[in-house]
Amino acid sequence: MEIPSIIEMLKAGMHFGHKSSRWYPKMEPYIFEERQGIHVIDLEKTQEMLNDMLEQVKEKAANGDTFLFMSTKPQAADVVEAAAKEVDMPYLTGRWIGGLFTNFSEVKKSIDKYLDLKEQRATGELEKYTKKEQMEISKFIDKKEEYLGGLASLEEVPDVLFVPSVQN
Repeated sequence: MEIPSIIEMLKAGMHFGHKSSRWYPKMEPYIFEERQGIHVIDLEKTQEMLNDMLEQVKEKAANGDTFLFMSTKPQAADVVEAAAKEVDMPYLTGRWIGGLFTNFSEVKKSIDKYLDLKEQRATGELEKYTKKEQMEISKFIDKKEEYLGGLASLEEVPDVLFVPSVQN
């Protein structure tokens, strides 16, 4: 992967920060200057940090660590899902699943239940239920598909979390 040049970062607007009145003091080393009440981000340091981040990602990928691609914003959902599927990693594009990191054992039970019901539906094992029960189970599976479908391959708490930020 190639890190963008400083000119490309300028064209993309990566140098625009927040209002100087809302700044966080620990970010001072990464601020180039203040213009018209807006902080301008130092793109040389941004480029250095991107290179460092890329090296860390390569190292973690080489170690076989699990990456979770995540976006709760609809604008990025398709891109996040495609990127995760391309590298065969779990993804989350709907609402945040409470306890995903702090109570993973319970989330894993939900994932396992969803996968079990999905398999039963595929093999026809749900035919032993009434039509109404089958319909309710199918609705349940479809609802869980929306929230847990991308997490189906997740076996443990992910090692790396990718969260892109999209403005529009």
